[in-house]
Amino acid sequence: MTSAARRQLLLMFTALPLVAFPACRGAQAAEPLPAPALRRRGDAGDTPAIARALATGQPVHLPGGGGSGPGGVYLVDMLNLPEGATISGDGDTTVVRSTGRRVPNVFRVDGSRVTTRGITLRDMVIEGHVLNGGFVEHHNLVNLSGVSDCLIENVTFRGFAGDGLYLGAEREGIERVPRQNARITVRGCVFDGINNDNRNGISVIGGSDIVVDRCRFVRCTRPDMPGPVDFEADGFAFYVFERISVTNCVFEGCGGNVGQVSLITPEQVRRLPRGVTISGNRFSRYRGSGSDVAIIVHRRPTPSTPSMEVVIENNMGSDGRAGVRLYSGKGIIVRNNHWQRYLGQSFIGYTGHTDGCLDVRISDHFEECGTVDGTALGIYNAGSVTISASRFTRCGNGKPGTSCILLAPGRSDGITLANNDFRDNLTAVAPIRRNPEHVLLRRPDIRSNNLARSGSILAP
Repeated sequence: MTSAARRQLLLMFTALPLVAFPACRGAQAAEPLPAPALRRRGDAGDTPAIARALATGQPVHLPGGGGSGPGGVYLVDMLNLPEGATISGDGDTTVVRSTGRRVPNVFRVDGSRVTTRGITLRDMVIEGHVLNGGFVEHHNLVNLSGVSDCLIENVTFRGFAGDGLYLGAEREGIERVPRQNARITVRGCVFDGINNDNRNGISVIGGSDIVVDRCRFVRCTRPDMPGPVDFEADGFAFYVFERISVTNCVFEGCGGNVGQVSLITPEQVRRLPRGVTISGNRFSRYRGSGSDVAIIVHRRPTPSTPSMEVVIENNMGSDGRAGVRLYSGKGIIVRNNHWQRYLGQSFIGYTGHTDGCLDVRISDHFEECGTVDGTALGIYNAGSVTISASRFTRCGNGKPGTSCILLAPGRSDGITLANNDFRDNLTAVAPIRRNPEHVLLRRPDIRSNNLARSGSILAP
């Protein structure tokens, strides 16, 4: 070919449009790696194969029915999850089972790092041994300590002997360090305790930006444990609860002695919780001695105490012990909830030396509440409480002393009642009654727009 011909051919190629070719496989997002492909002869259960898969740094897939146990169940114990671990299954057909009663956890992060980031578990069933081995308090199916940016989605936790999911901050239950959990989402999960012989569905020891959404809790919690969702710090100053939410969840047939959703901080914790939302949940057939929602911060607030910014709204509850119990706290809004057929009373403040509430607003519907206790709502130690646009329907039990609202033993200051409807009730005299041991620092401000069968709102 002559030099002139070569120049002509080069001009032809340079004139062609550029074409984008697909990137090579190494540049694409890693494909999920099936864990059974890494199983070796002599492996005890499926823990070694899943660990090998995680060590590649790729997302790990557990195909339905692909485990080494009976019926294709995956037999897993004490599997430490590295940073960035992603494990997914095929929904209900992927069953991961604890290997025995002596095994505390199925999946875990032991907190050896300051914070372990990016854990994802989704689309599987994780089973414990409560039916065969009974209650073991600290045998949690998934035990994560000091984690952030985590997603637990569409996972069924079944038959846990301790907690279904535990979010702690300690290292291997021994070393306490100022470490927090952050940005954790638990979504679309089921927590089935099977026989109410366990601790909690979810326990959170501390953290921020924690979301529990669209989950279902059934048959959780024995009588001497807190309840299905327990935000409860241990007695160390560094713990925080900030921007936490429980939304759009269902609670059925659960038990416990504090609350189905409880927030508890000991006196040693330096900062009060802040930014708490409990909204859109459905509670039914509670078997415990607590309430659907409980707030306990173990200190009486003062005017200088910052607001906790707690909102409890748009929940529906029925056939339980009590709707909402505010033992202590400041800056709590309770609105647009419907509590129906409760044996006991909801209350504001309580009788302990650290119990008391400030700046509480309630606008709820109480229907057939206090059928045993004789009152729907108790006010014990509280200040700056506004009850407005609330409706009390067939509350109390018709016995002497029954009431819609009881000013119970304690002290109150600054109670306002406005635009409430007390007309359809079993109260004999007036809808509000004061116990002789209740001290009114100021007489309640009872507005004229309250509705009652008789002219008197507060019994003399």
